[in-house]
Amino acid sequence: MNFSIAKSAALQLRLVKLKLRINYKYKQLRSILIRLVSGRYFIKMDINNLDVVYRSNNFIAVNKQPWILTYNISGSDENTQKLSVEDQLRKIYPELIDRTTERGFRFAHRLDGPTSGVLLAALTYNASTAANYAFKHRLCSKYYIALVRGYIPWSSTVIDMDVGQLCEDTNRFTSSELNLSLGLPPRCMYKPKRAVTMLKVISRGSYDGRPATKVLLEPVTGRTHQLRVHMKSIGFPIVGDFTYGESWAGDVWPYRTMLHAYRLRVPFTDEYLDLRAADPFTGATDPLWEAGEQLATVDELIDTGVDELFSAKEQFISTGNVDDLSHKVW
Repeated sequence: MNFSIAKSAALQLRLVKLKLRINYKYKQLRSILIRLVSGRYFIKMDINNLDVVYRSNNFIAVNKQPWILTYNISGSDENTQKLSVEDQLRKIYPELIDRTTERGFRFAHRLDGPTSGVLLAALTYNASTAANYAFKHRLCSKYYIALVRGYIPWSSTVIDMDVGQLCEDTNRFTSSELNLSLGLPPRCMYKPKRAVTMLKVISRGSYDGRPATKVLLEPVTGRTHQLRVHMKSIGFPIVGDFTYGESWAGDVWPYRTMLHAYRLRVPFTDEYLDLRAADPFTGATDPLWEAGEQLATVDELIDTGVDELFSAKEQFISTGNVDDLSHKVW
């Protein structure tokens, strides 16, 4: 009897993995076709198009464009996109290349390919050591802006749910709530870890004629794809998310995933950094977004919630899992 149950579970797991592989290829083809047909907001990835938001003797920070990698990863499928911020920095600032490092630049953190916004790199060994310490010991504060599908009824909430890998050999992540909604067995969640995100509503409106909400997301923890999985799990997926969209096929019609690293605070003793990358989700930059009711500005929500975010981090750390807030990919 137990053998039959185990055999059935193994078969179900293989079917799920096969479905994920087919879905990935389908999304790739569908996105290419839609971009070719629409062409409305096609993003041209230009190696010379680098928006520097801050530069000193110790650091350089850029506003990373969507669909550009942070740096090239050996053996990664993401390298099919070719262009990375590493490539751009090497081309535009050859004098800043550190020959003692593999990549030439000491990136303090990393952003997903689809995510735009503030990306920080250290220019010296000492600066890199200080940045790594600040990220590892929870001294940094990250703030993201996102457009999500639907009207979020609350002004703010805290999302506290585990995030883990969806099947051991995939690059997709999930939560127990998301697995349940998709009808997947618990076994499909590999190495789950607690994840916490603070959400605040900026405004409600519409994107391309459909209900949408603009939100501020403050990650307390740093799980891979945490923000995207959390929004999908509570029923408000990020607009344009190819992986965690409204269906298994993803949300491929918009020209990009509407997730942006808007602000990064790093309180170094000698060089306090408060970096911003301009909000790309406005009527002026994207006419498909029509803002309606606005609850507050982005910076008002950030500045009034600094103590709240710090307290949330301290409360999480008090559970004894210090490493849980080290810098990861969002």
